[in-house]
Amino acid sequence: MHEKCTVVLVDVIAVITALNDELYENLSNGYAVHLDSIGYFI
Repeated sequence: MHEKCTVVLVDVIAVITALNDELYENLSNGYAVHLDSIGYFI
């Protein structure tokens, strides 16, 4: 990562893993998920 960035790799992995889990659960339950500036998951 960039030397001026205070985020460490394990934190990035934790956030992406949590996002994956939430997306999976909500989509499995029939919900659409909207992430601002990214889009909709249906």
